[in-house]
Amino acid sequence: MVLTALRFFKVQLRDLHEELQTRAEDLRERDAVVLRREQELEEVSGQLKDLQGLFDEVNGQLQHECGRIERLQGAVTQCAKQAKELDSLQNMLEESHRMLAQLRETLEKERAERVRVASLLEQEQHRTQLLLDVLKHFKEKLQGLTPQMLLSRAIAAFGDLTWLFTFLLFG
Repeated sequence: MVLTALRFFKVQLRDLHEELQTRAEDLRERDAVVLRREQELEEVSGQLKDLQGLFDEVNGQLQHECGRIERLQGAVTQCAKQAKELDSLQNMLEESHRMLAQLRETLEKERAERVRVASLLEQEQHRTQLLLDVLKHFKEKLQGLTPQMLLSRAIAAFGDLTWLFTFLLFG
């Protein structure tokens, strides 16, 4: 009995020893898996740190570009405002050119009228001078004549005077 019990214990000891080896091997495999996973985790953590640095750099560039876009939008707004002002100034300039053309036309008409009036004035001055000369001539002839002599000469010269006055008055 003792021998059977001893054999039984030996078998149990061998079974327990095999089970211990199996469990130790499982534990080593698990340790290897955990070690590999820790290494992978460290790699992923390093990659995340690299990505975080890259993300920070990209974020900084994005902030810079946003500022640049804001400045460009301000410049575009300013350009649009200046374009409107330029259009307004161009319209004012066109209106000024139209007004200058009208003024030039009016001045030309005034000059033409002035030339015409000067010509008429010159004609009137000639007529006036001619009338003054005729009057002076008659005055010289009339000095020293009696009224009867004047009347007889006037009747004789009436035909010539009619022609002269018609010429002087109507050109």
